[in-house]
Amino acid sequence: MSGSLRQSARAALFTLACLVCGCTYSGKLEQSFYTPTARQSIEGGRVPLRIAVVHGAAFRRSYFNASANGYAVNIPLGEPLAAALQAELAGIFANSGIVEDDEKADYDLYVHPDVEWIETYRNNASGFLRYRVRFRAAVHSGRFKYRVSNFETTRKVDYTPPAEAVGAQVLTGATLFLLAPLTVPLTTQAVGGRAKELIGQTITEMVHEFGDSLVKSGQVRDYAALLQRNAAPAALPAAATAAAPPAYAPIKRAKSRYDSFLDSVVTIRTVSSTGSGFFVSRNGLIVTNEHVVADEESVAVMTRDGGVGLGKVIARDAGKDLALVRLSGGPYAYLGLSNGEHAGIGNEVIAIGTPRGFDWSVSRGIVSAARQEDGVRLVQTDAAVNSGNSGGPLIDLASGLVIGVNTMVIRKDIAEGLNFAVASEDVLTAFPDQLKPRP
Repeated sequence: MSGSLRQSARAALFTLACLVCGCTYSGKLEQSFYTPTARQSIEGGRVPLRIAVVHGAAFRRSYFNASANGYAVNIPLGEPLAAALQAELAGIFANSGIVEDDEKADYDLYVHPDVEWIETYRNNASGFLRYRVRFRAAVHSGRFKYRVSNFETTRKVDYTPPAEAVGAQVLTGATLFLLAPLTVPLTTQAVGGRAKELIGQTITEMVHEFGDSLVKSGQVRDYAALLQRNAAPAALPAAATAAAPPAYAPIKRAKSRYDSFLDSVVTIRTVSSTGSGFFVSRNGLIVTNEHVVADEESVAVMTRDGGVGLGKVIARDAGKDLALVRLSGGPYAYLGLSNGEHAGIGNEVIAIGTPRGFDWSVSRGIVSAARQEDGVRLVQTDAAVNSGNSGGPLIDLASGLVIGVNTMVIRKDIAEGLNFAVASEDVLTAFPDQLKPRP
């Protein structure tokens, strides 16, 4: 008999033994499996917010399932993963907890987790299984209709039955099932133990990565600043009063002849990107790119004085890659829009925005050309524009008016100094009800 036939026969005999004696492992993952990331200190202190993991009905139905060679494993994932998330968040935020329903709780932020173990390969003879594990966690505001952060990570995970389980299968078949009442439970425990070890390691890696993303990202800090600006002090957690100063407190700056321009520019942050925008009215109307706001209804808007507010997306023009956002409050410094007569070739211009996360950066150049692509008028410039500049203004220095909205960059490995902005006259025609042309 060949080796593969012997393995198949052994698996068939063990399956029969399992049918007689039962060998499905359904134990729970011990809560002690998870050790939070050791964070001795977090720059700026712990985030002064209360955050809760939503352990709802759907999440409680999450299981790790494996079956091969006659054994089966069925281990619940919801409760241990929720506990791991809560433990990780406790080291980042002022307060953390677990709730079943975010509609019946009172936290600043809620984490909605989801995990999937998808089998992608199996070898029935050896019991080897391969999975693609996907973990997602969306962080939602408890006060506003706003997604603060989205996180997703995947892992390729291999499961191989432990050697003692294979040995027990051999012994079971060799004794014609006489020892099955002893060997089958031992095999089940060995298989379950290996599965729990694999689950614990995978969850630990993914939750650590999630925690690191929250620490490194400015999104939750922005939201904390937003609450501090818009909520009464009594509504904030007690730890907030003893926390470090706001992450975006104003700093002293030397005066610049561009200050009036800079004060009109904002940084816009969504769950997936950071971009720029600029005020075009005293009452908080902001122009930016459509791809900056994406499909969000609300976005975090940071002003140059360190304030953070929640802006509502009120209009879009996907064809021109333009969007309008309204921020309450004011009055705000703002920029005028040119009708198009100030975009002469050779005119000196500056671009302002948040390139690569460096807020309120200014670059200088000239108008290189005027283009039209797919019905959209574009101003070509050699002023440096990078990822994050999107949505920021391209300003004619002679008139002080915006002649374009920075939107597109030719890759630096292909060309240098080929940057494009949607012409300001297209901004005016895209939103005629909200924006009025200059007389």
